This record gives sequence, C-alpha cells and structure tokens, in this order.
Amino acid sequence: MKKIIKAIRVLIAAMILICAVSGNVSAEEPLLGELAEEYGISGLSDGLSYDAGSFLEENGISPDDPDSITKITPKTVLSYLYEKLCHTAAAPIRLFGMILAAVMLGAAAGAAADSMGKSGSTELYRTITVLSAVIITVPSIGSCLENAAETLTSGSEFMLCYVPVFAGVAASAGNAASALSYNAVVLIIAEAAARIASDVFMPVLSLCMAMNIIDAVNPSFSLSSVTGLMKKLTALLLGFGMTIFTGLLSIQSIVGASADTLGVKAAKFMVSNFVPVVGSAVADAYSTMRSGLGLLRGAAGAFGIIALCITLLPPILETACLYLAMTAGEAAAEMFGIKELGAFFRGAASVLSLGLAVLACFGVMFVISTVILMAAGLGTVNA
Repeated sequence: MKKIIKAIRVLIAAMILICAVSGNVSAEEPLLGELAEEYGISGLSDGLSYDAGSFLEENGISPDDPDSITKITPKTVLSYLYEKLCHTAAAPIRLFGMILAAVMLGAAAGAAADSMGKSGSTELYRTITVLSAVIITVPSIGSCLENAAETLTSGSEFMLCYVPVFAGVAASAGNAASALSYNAVVLIIAEAAARIASDVFMPVLSLCMAMNIIDAVNPSFSLSSVTGLMKKLTALLLGFGMTIFTGLLSIQSIVGASADTLGVKAAKFMVSNFVPVVGSAVADAYSTMRSGLGLLRGAAGAFGIIALCITLLPPILETACLYLAMTAGEAAAEMFGIKELGAFFRGAASVLSLGLAVLACFGVMFVISTVILMAAGLGTVNA
C-alpha cells in the first residue's frame, strides 16, 4: 500500500512538473496575441467609430500590442488635435462672420429708424434681426446637438462591448473583486448614456432652445428664468452623479484590491508549501502568467480610453467652437446695443454648454473608472 501511495505521489508530482514547465514556457514567450484572441480583445476594433478606427489604424495602435501604445508621442496627439480643430472650426468661423454681418445690418437699420424718429420701426428691425440670427444659427446648433447625441449612443454601444471584455481580462489577472464592481457600475453608465441620448438629451436641449428663441423675439414674455433653472438643475445632477459614481467605484476598488491581493498571496502560499516537489515552480509560473495578463490588462485599458476619447473628440470640438461663436456673437450684439440679439446668443451658448457638459462627463466617468481598475491591478502584480 505504501508503494502504491508513493507511486501516486510521484505521478502527481510529474504531472504538476509538466504543467509548471509548460506554464513557464508559455509565460516566457510573448503570447499576448493569443491571449487577446482568447479573451476577445482583438475584436474590439470592429465596434469603433470612423474617427477612432482611422486614428488607431494610422498609428498602428492595437489592444494586443502594448508597445504600440507606448509609442504615442505628444507630437502625434497635438498634430491630431490641430488637424481636427482646423477641420471643425471652419464652419463656426463662417457662421460667426454671418452673425457679425446680421448684427451690423440690424444696428444700421435701427440707427436709421431712430434718425427718422420712428420708434416702432426700431423694434420691428430688431425683431427681424433676431429672426435672421435664428435662421442663421439654429440649423448649425441643431446639427451639432444631433451629432453629440449620436456620439453618445455609439460610445455607449462601444462600452457595452468593451467593458465585459476588459473586466474579464482584469479578473483573470487577479482583480476579480475590482473587475466585478467595474463591470456592474460602468455598464450602468453605458445604459444611462444611451437613454440620456435618446430620451433626455435632444428633447431637453431642443426645449431650452425653443424657449430661448421665444424669449429673444418677445422680451415681455421672459423665459430666461426657466432655462436658467433647467441649466442649474442639469449641472447639479451631473455633479451629483459624478460624485456618487467616483466615490462608490473608488471605495469598491480599494476594498476589492485588498481582497484580491490577499487571495493571490494565499494561493501562492498554499501552492508553494503544500504541493510536493514543484510547488515553488508552479507558484512562479502562476506569477509569470499573471504578470502577462496584467500587461494585457494595461494595454486593453489604454486602448479603450484612447478609442472613446477619439470618438468623443469631434462633437466636443464642434460644440466648443459653436459655443465660442455664440459667445462672440453675444459680445458683438451687446457692443452694438441690440440686447434682444445678445440674449438670444447668450441662451444658445447656455444650451451648447449643457451639451458640452454631458459629453465631457460621459468621457470623464469612463476614463476615471478604467484608470481606477488599472491602478487597482498594480497592487496584485507584486503580490
């Protein structure tokens, strides 16, 4: 009986040795491409927007190649930003030229009416000037808001595909608890972004724009207080949501990282001390494989951040440029004494600032959550 038990132990030890050797070989060789294919990371590029896909393809950035991400230089980023800004700012600059022409014509018409002593004509000319500005600016603002809503929808669809894959890689790399909280919270953000884009974003901003036009055309029927209240309420909700989200995910990640580190150390201790003959070799092989998965997790996280930022960049730049054009139009209208037109441009700038805030909050929450999970994994790498 003792000989049989001894033979079984030798057989088990031999099998563990074979697994350890094969594990060491696979860990020492750079098989990130195979791991990426196994976890489905290589397929993340299929769900990207045109801008993100073009940027990543031109710079050779791939989620299964960490070296391609480290090769991104500030010059590359600044060149891309400059190119996009030049392309995006052309239309708002032309729009501002048209706005300035309308303001000057309105001021000239109002001055001519005042010189002839016809006060009623002055109000008529100013109303016509406001309506002309509405006709000039509303199509551009509406198109900008529609692009922003479509970008929110496409960004949320990308997140719905990306988050489970990235969370799976992080869990395999030793961050099971942190990955679970990340997966649950960020998927809620993705679903909320899709709902906000379809059911809240466009209807609310369109209503604010309509009230702004009414307020500018008929100053006696003032709705500026209502639009101001909606703006403050939206800003309050965005700030409250970001605070709750960031605090909750940070606390869960800190506690989860501690639990993951304890679990990894306990597993290595059990293998090293209770597996005969090759326990330490198996523990080293596990550590090496986990380090490779950690590298893949970092590459996948950076890929997701870059992809979503590039996706959100065009509508953010477009909204920011239109916001500057409306602000400059407000300054020009106030300078020429057309207060109704200045109020219209001020309201349009407020609507655009709300859209810009929603886009920025969506991107910032995703970036913060992904960086938190990537940072939480650093504690288990050296465990």
